Amino acid sequence: MAPQDAESSRSRPRANTATAFSSFSAPWRKPKVETPTMPYTAPLSVDELIQSLLPPAVPGLANARALASALCTFSPLPRHTVLMPVLAALCTSEAPVPLQAAGFDILSAYWENGEAKSLELADRMSYFALFTGQAAATWTIELWEPKFKALRAITKFGMEILGIEVQFFNVLKSWIMDAFEHLFVLDPNERAERAERERSIEILSAFLNSVIDKPEVMARITEEEFVHVLDFYGSMVDRCIDVPSRPTSPAPAPEPRPSLTHHRQQSSISITSIPSPTFSSPPLSTPQPAVKQPIDIAVSLYINHLTKQLKQLPPTALDVILPLLFRALASCSSPLARLTVTPSRGTGKRSFVEDRISETLNSLLSGPYASTCLRILQRNLYPSPKIDDSSLPKEVHMAIQTSFGAFRSLREFIRRTLSTRLARAYISKESAIGYSHSGAPAHLDLSRDMLERAWPKVESSSSFSPATTNGWDAARFRKPLSGSTRAWVEFAYRNQGELDSGGNTNATGAGTGSGNGTGTWNDHSTWVKEGKERVLEEIAGILKDVVYEIEEDSTKLDEEEARTVGETLFQLAGYVLLLKNTDGTPLLMPLSQPSSAATSFLRSLCFLLALDHTMTLTPPLSAILLHISSHLFDSDTAKLPQIMREELSPTTPEWLENWKTLLESPLAMNSRKVLTRKAVMKVLECTYEEVKDLRG
Repeated sequence: MAPQDAESSRSRPRANTATAFSSFSAPWRKPKVETPTMPYTAPLSVDELIQSLLPPAVPGLANARALASALCTFSPLPRHTVLMPVLAALCTSEAPVPLQAAGFDILSAYWENGEAKSLELADRMSYFALFTGQAAATWTIELWEPKFKALRAITKFGMEILGIEVQFFNVLKSWIMDAFEHLFVLDPNERAERAERERSIEILSAFLNSVIDKPEVMARITEEEFVHVLDFYGSMVDRCIDVPSRPTSPAPAPEPRPSLTHHRQQSSISITSIPSPTFSSPPLSTPQPAVKQPIDIAVSLYINHLTKQLKQLPPTALDVILPLLFRALASCSSPLARLTVTPSRGTGKRSFVEDRISETLNSLLSGPYASTCLRILQRNLYPSPKIDDSSLPKEVHMAIQTSFGAFRSLREFIRRTLSTRLARAYISKESAIGYSHSGAPAHLDLSRDMLERAWPKVESSSSFSPATTNGWDAARFRKPLSGSTRAWVEFAYRNQGELDSGGNTNATGAGTGSGNGTGTWNDHSTWVKEGKERVLEEIAGILKDVVYEIEEDSTKLDEEEARTVGETLFQLAGYVLLLKNTDGTPLLMPLSQPSSAATSFLRSLCFLLALDHTMTLTPPLSAILLHISSHLFDSDTAKLPQIMREELSPTTPEWLENWKTLLESPLAMNSRKVLTRKAVMKVLECTYEEVKDLRG
């Protein structure tokens, strides 16, 4: 054996450090902490939990939650009458919110258990009393879901509401409305509560609609109750119209980071602090999603319910449905682009709400109730007969909104029919130019919707459908259009609070008038004037659409179209006669420069009055200009005698009547219109020479 092996085989003695270093190691040792063992306590049984919550004992939140958890699967279930004192103590509005939530959880857990039996009417009404009252109808973020689950459980998801249908609907409607009302006062930055309210409205309304859709429930509900539910959703829409939506506030800009004056050495910078050369750093502020507006929620709820329950509603309900949709459309309407057959770029996209309302109105006006809906639309084109000087401003505002929405609905229908005619003419024109290899016309710059509208697969049987005619039915709308235009031009809201002591009017459309000839007054305040001009501008938009269609198609108006457009434009131009400057002189219309007019409506009106006189109208455009000649510039009225040359010629049967009208008008006698008087005298001289030649 080698010396190394022998030495390694020896066992090395172990050092004894127990006594030498005991004095040093003792203070360094961490004392051992002994945890006391908790005595095991068995969980309380269901009976013991109920006894601990019965009055007059002070209920504990832990026991209440434990009872709710145990009742979900407990068997056999105790009688429900045993829980009534517990629920009465926990679900009262005076109890703390956590205890109230636990109480409703107990209620839902018991009745969601498979062994729970159906309730009799008396017991059902006793439990239902927990959800009624002003305090119970209040929506809170902590209690709405426990309450809803409890109500859903005791009614077996709405199946067992015999005898309490109306009260059941009223409770759900009160919860929905209370959650909805606070959306108007919430700050847009409070996204958590806003999202919870929107979720609550969606769940509660879906449950309400699902219960109404059940055949056994529908058989017991009267038509009036169906109308009441629809009116409830309509009140939410009107609430949005009365209160404008709050704009979304932008996210606060991040504070700038202070610059560091001390720079560390490269060796002291950690790896994670070095910016990556491949990936850019995230932006300092992330754009927040847009807040859903209350009008979006209300309109969606109303239209969804209307679509499902329309067949159950009486026909008289249309008298309420259509005006409400008109007002909703007016509150969210956007400007319409110029009528053209090719897809236009750069035009603003309509909102989702506006599209939903327009589609619903279109389906009503072209559906099985088209005739009734058309009569209601024509009636709402006029100012409401209920509006007078004693009406409240809110009622006047609703009347203006309703008429504007009716005109917008009519305009969209006319645009659909006109665009259909344009599309067919465009396809026929392109077909004459050339075909592709397949035989179809080439270079068709048309959208799929326009192609389907030009040649629909199934022709609609509705008399209000654009597929049944080559164009819009001008004869049908002539009297409603011209009559309603005249009614809105003459519309005046002379409330005692709006009287103008000075009698002055402004140059942008404030009219003057006197009810009994005793004085002058400002016929409407600024918001009424703006609403009135908004309605008139929509009427002008209808006429402009017809003119654009004529320009695109290079055709002429037929006799009925010429009469409808001419009479409506004549009544529309009568609004100019009400306009005065601050010094009392007539407000002049800049026909040569329509874009320089004071308001948007006046710009549209100037565009129509400056049309080419070759366009056939009844009455002719020259007669319309002659009617408002006192409000035209001298340079514009000086062209009228020459334009009317043919009408003033002795070869025309009515030439003497035309001359009488011209000479009796302010046009020929106005001393300020020098150019016009010269033009009238020149045409008169030419006519005299023609008469001499005819006499020989």
